[in-house]
Amino acid sequence: MINGMDLHLLAAQYVVGLLRTEELSSIATDLLVGGVESPSFVLLAGALPSDPVPDLRDLLEAGLNECGIEMPSRVAAARQVTLHLASQVATGRLPPESGAAQMVDLYLEVGDQLPPGEKFAGDALGIARLLALYYDFDDVAPWDPAWKDIEREIIDECRAIAGA
Repeated sequence: MINGMDLHLLAAQYVVGLLRTEELSSIATDLLVGGVESPSFVLLAGALPSDPVPDLRDLLEAGLNECGIEMPSRVAAARQVTLHLASQVATGRLPPESGAAQMVDLYLEVGDQLPPGEKFAGDALGIARLLALYYDFDDVAPWDPAWKDIEREIIDECRAIAGA
């Protein structure tokens, strides 16, 4: 079942551009099946792939608004998605390399909007160490034992980020 926290995450994922337009109808359907009530989600669930993209996005935004969910800023959304991804890696639901790659991509996507004056790249999202670990993959082959060491360090760092 989708709960209020998931709706906040959905809004954050939408704001940072992680939701594909073709997914919106099935997302709305899942929300309705999960018990979320919204006239806009009903319309979005019945939308056709040929419907104009702005209309689909407007319906998603309206549905979230009807559920009392405000759209976060891009930076706040990036922080929320980063915490979610870190939690996914920390609990084994997302492979370390994939999770780290997604967090690095997210950082690169919003990096120009983050507050200045941070000491290291990634500090504003709390991923400075993870960023360095991710780029350590460039120096080793997947069959190298050091690869597993990097993965373990990424998992540990994700636990720290997620507060797990």
